[in-house]
Amino acid sequence: MSGRIYGFEIIDKVDGRGKIPVKVFDLSGVEKFQGFGSSIIAGDFLENGEKLLLVGSKSETYEKGFPLYGKDWQAGAIRLIDMQYLNENKKLSDHDMIFGKGLLALLRGSESASHLGSSLLWDIDEKSFWSSEPFTYWESGQIFRYSFGSLKSKSSESINPETCLVGRERQARFGHKIIKFDFDGDGKKDLVVSSIHSNRIARLSGSVSIILD
Repeated sequence: MSGRIYGFEIIDKVDGRGKIPVKVFDLSGVEKFQGFGSSIIAGDFLENGEKLLLVGSKSETYEKGFPLYGKDWQAGAIRLIDMQYLNENKKLSDHDMIFGKGLLALLRGSESASHLGSSLLWDIDEKSFWSSEPFTYWESGQIFRYSFGSLKSKSSESINPETCLVGRERQARFGHKIIKFDFDGDGKKDLVVSSIHSNRIARLSGSVSIILD
């Protein structure tokens, strides 16, 4: 239940009739109930030819060191990973999955049971990504936007989001899903965020918020 992700290359069949997937790598979590791979996106985020992965672990526990100590249970985490370090049977605990090698950045959830990384969205236009903590603030939820340029080779302690939006309804779980779509036809993609447990119309019926750009 720690979670695992797989990478495949789609190649042509020998007879030229169609294509087949060939496994290139797999990467496993190392913590019980970690939920590694709960959300994932891949791309050339920094526009420099590097193949990178963003992977959420929405139930990962954060063990704090000095001077705080203690644990944030199921706070969640997001990792920016360099795909050139990935091959078969890899684990997050491997020596080359540390900062400066395979691991380029690590974000941690803000509190216990906040579930950072429940959703991920690559915002190509803004050269950034959105993620959510739908269980924070008594499950009101919040979403963040981070620039990719600010992430590389940094830990969560030194990274601040460029945008933070907080849900207005307790227990609605704002940020369950995030997409972008041009709703008003002005050529700009608008932010669409679901609150899966919103009670605005009926108990736990859910709602969707559209934030125009």
